[in-house]
Amino acid sequence: MPGHVGQALGKTLLDKAKARHDVLQLWVFQRNHRAISFYRRNGFHEVRKTDGSSNAEKMPDMLMAWRSPGPPGG
Repeated sequence: MPGHVGQALGKTLLDKAKARHDVLQLWVFQRNHRAISFYRRNGFHEVRKTDGSSNAEKMPDMLMAWRSPGPPGG
């Protein structure tokens, strides 16, 4: 919600998910530059882009993924 942007709520929730999983994947619309920047800042990378023909909104989207760095030296 716009009134809550910049209060670290998204990062807090994302950190909780990262603590529970070794790999996270999510879809984001390509035009949502703010979300893409947020996920990149938090270690996600682009896996693939689509033209949107297979989603309900018919909007180009992107699959992004994060992988835990694992234990040191591992």
